[in-house]
Amino acid sequence: MFKNKKGQEIVAENFIFLTLNLIVFVMLLVFISNGSNGKYVQEQYYAKQIASMINEASPGMTLDIYMGDLFTKYKKEFDSKKIDKDNILKIDSENGTVYFSLNSQTYYSYKFFNNVIVLPGDDGKFVHDNYIILNIKEKE
Repeated sequence: MFKNKKGQEIVAENFIFLTLNLIVFVMLLVFISNGSNGKYVQEQYYAKQIASMINEASPGMTLDIYMGDLFTKYKKEFDSKKIDKDNILKIDSENGTVYFSLNSQTYYSYKFFNNVIVLPGDDGKFVHDNYIILNIKEKE
């Protein structure tokens, strides 16, 4: 069998090229899959809408945001605990960031600029039945 250093280099280069192409292709499929199921777009939408409402709110206000359509659409996933209702929304008042998630791994974050503290409802949870409750307080 004839061995050639150039031939061995070509095989190694082709292997690396094909492996990198496969990785990029798989990442592209994952991105398309996430985008096609609509969750990523909805995470963006709700995070931006909640941040916008916080920006418009004044201290002392309570925001009741109806989310029944979303909860109905993903009822099976909420019931099977694939998505935990209590963990779909997190708000970091110190950094002014809303985090919204429709999966258990990642959150979509969006900044708000109103200098307020956002607190959950009276029981310490943001989600109540079909509503998200936000108590807006003045930052000290």
